This record gives sequence, structure tokens and C-alpha cells, in this order.
Amino acid sequence: MSSKNSDSNPIGKFVIMYFLLGLALFLPAGTLFWLEGWIYLIIMITFSISLILYLKKNDPDLLKERTKTKPTESWDKKISNIGALFFIPIYIIPGFDAVRFQWSNVPIFINIIGFIGMILSLIIFFWS
Repeated sequence: MSSKNSDSNPIGKFVIMYFLLGLALFLPAGTLFWLEGWIYLIIMITFSISLILYLKKNDPDLLKERTKTKPTESWDKKISNIGALFFIPIYIIPGFDAVRFQWSNVPIFINIIGFIGMILSLIIFFWS
């Protein structure tokens, strides 16, 4: 295996990824005092750590394969960049909406239903 295909620091990438996710959520909100943002971040980190620990114990080869950095084709990079333009607002807009500008008023029971649905979808993802 060449060093180009192995990920030298997957823990560092994990920390950076969730740090950037936190920035994307909380900078638009303008505050760290946003309960729903923290709940979302905690659910995602918990899911990721659970998945990594499960794979480390039960399928270390799959974990190794998933943490490889693979060479990317130029067309693949272009598609990924275009996709990111549509994906990034998913994390930025809620902070503006829920906290900074309060464009909408979502009842707490809708938030609870949303988080339950999110957890159920992550469980289904985990099983698959």
C-alpha cells in the first residue's frame, strides 16, 4: 500500500471536520448558546464515534478502506465542488433562521420529531 493511499491522521481529519461543522452552524447563529445546534452536533459526533468503534472491533478492514484517501479524478472534483455549493447551505441557513434573524418559529415538538427522525435515519444507516 502506498503512502498516498493511506490516511496518515484520520483522528485529525475527524476533529477538523466536526470543528468546521460547528463553525458552519454557530457562526451564522452569532452565538454558541443555541441548543438545537449543540444537539445536532452531539448526535452527529456520537454517531460517528459509535460507527468507528463498531467497525474497529467488528470489521477493521472496512474501517481501513473507509479512511483511505483515494486519488480523485478531475471530473469527480468538479462534481464534488458543485455538490458542495448545494450542501453547505444546509448547515449555514439554520443558524441564520433559528437564532440570528428568527425568520421562522418552529414549535419544540417539531424539533423533537426532527431529532427523533434524524436518530432513526442514522440507525438505519448504521445497520446498512
